[in-house]
Amino acid sequence: PSVVLLGRPYIVLSKTMNKGIPDIFSNMGVKTFYQDMISSNDEKSNDIESLLKKVPWHYAAQILEKAKVIATTKNLYPVLITAFKCAPDSFIIEYFKQILNKHHKPYLILQIDEHDSNVGYETRIEAAIRSFKNHSKSGKIISKINAFEILPHVESKINGKTLLFPSWDSIVSPLIVANLKRIGIDARLMESSDMIIKKSMAHNTGQCLPLNIITQEFIDYVEKYSLNPENTMLWMMESKISCNLKLYPYYMKSLLENNGNGFEKTNVYSGPLTHLEFSLNACYYAYFAYMLGGLIRKIGCKIRPYETIKGSTDRAIEKSINILEEAFLGKKSMDLAVSEAILLFDNIEKTNGIRPKVAIFGDFYVRDNDLMNQGLVHAIEDAGGEVITTPYNDLIKITIENILRRALAQGSYSQTGLYKIIISIFKLFDEKYYNKYFKKHLGKMPVISTKRLEKHLEKFNINLMHSGESYDNILKIFYILENFPDVSLFVQTNPAYCCPSLVTEAMTNEIKRITGIPVITITYDGTSEYKNDIIIPYLQNREIVR
Repeated sequence: PSVVLLGRPYIVLSKTMNKGIPDIFSNMGVKTFYQDMISSNDEKSNDIESLLKKVPWHYAAQILEKAKVIATTKNLYPVLITAFKCAPDSFIIEYFKQILNKHHKPYLILQIDEHDSNVGYETRIEAAIRSFKNHSKSGKIISKINAFEILPHVESKINGKTLLFPSWDSIVSPLIVANLKRIGIDARLMESSDMIIKKSMAHNTGQCLPLNIITQEFIDYVEKYSLNPENTMLWMMESKISCNLKLYPYYMKSLLENNGNGFEKTNVYSGPLTHLEFSLNACYYAYFAYMLGGLIRKIGCKIRPYETIKGSTDRAIEKSINILEEAFLGKKSMDLAVSEAILLFDNIEKTNGIRPKVAIFGDFYVRDNDLMNQGLVHAIEDAGGEVITTPYNDLIKITIENILRRALAQGSYSQTGLYKIIISIFKLFDEKYYNKYFKKHLGKMPVISTKRLEKHLEKFNINLMHSGESYDNILKIFYILENFPDVSLFVQTNPAYCCPSLVTEAMTNEIKRITGIPVITITYDGTSEYKNDIIIPYLQNREIVR
């Protein structure tokens, strides 16, 4: 038997990174190849084409393609070498296992970590070689496999089923669900808790935590309210960015199938954040949900540190959500609802004062998820700071040039034209509502020049054709600096095992050097351990903050 080393070239082919693993096989007399030395037989790899199209990473797709070739080639056995905390690999490992298991062929997975010793690897390699030799001698017939057994089917139509929506933002998510109800969808807002987050870890093998948490929320909601799993669907964002998000819907479907108890009949609905697939009207109100929810949160952060009656701002936020829900359900006019909501904040008694400003940026799911980030905003306020948040409508304006640029490069001309028209219309309503209702609390509308912001990307060796969270984070940081020059501290929020978050974290020293502002990275790992006390020294020691 011969061995094929699968993995990214900067791990497998680097003597520093590969811990001498290729040499171990060589010293044991085993002929060893690297994945790009194995031909891709079209006849053998066509049946996993649907999976390869959904994998957004070049080397990951190559690993799976070659795994399929190896699985159907006699006397050839795969050894997957991966790196600790590589979130993309955590996804492909599961598909890698499926391919080999369904062909009843042994394999070896070696995870590289920071330890120098290779003794542990040598022991496992010896055991693997014995397994490979036994399999080779057995003469077992190689079985066939259907691609659709590897990649489960996800839906693009709701077909009258109950749609359960994730609750990642306590202000925005209820408004999104109300909008879906208004257009006739039986939408429900899922519930979360510390216990659900902990339970979700049971089916996590290194994937980004939000995936597991959202799936567990779905399971718990269906069971709590005695819904029929077959008649329910889990909503998940459709994404084309180079991140794990592209595989989320499919992986969630796999987790539900593995759960059993009727959940194998559940569907996952994959749709864009815009809800444009339903109608232009649904898209229009979805934008309003993101805009109004983000601005309400921003007002709360502006007023709460200075309120004289503790809790009055939070009560105003809660009431404003209920009022705005009525408008999104179509039960009252939007103007009237916004007017009533803002009036709640007008009546809050507050004192004058100046606190150090702390800007939060980071992962989409964690940043505004008060449960997942352990009440980060309140923790900063309790430590003496004032929080700066970035509303979703501003995030859209910050990143729209990148979205349109990449869509054009991919040949989506009609989609690009439609987005340009929609954004132009939204900007008009954006300015109208901001100046009429929010300006008195938040001051002038932020200035956003995407092209000016993008000039900062080259400082971090980021290309204009890149995309994703790290790209967005750099734009957000300089957007904050332009509009809040007195910011004292940046806080980056991450879920555990999030690859883009790790990339941004690696840039924090450079961010501090260029901006002169400290950056704290907080990673939430799904445990009960409190993470937010790391911010206290930065706010209590005024010599640290600017």
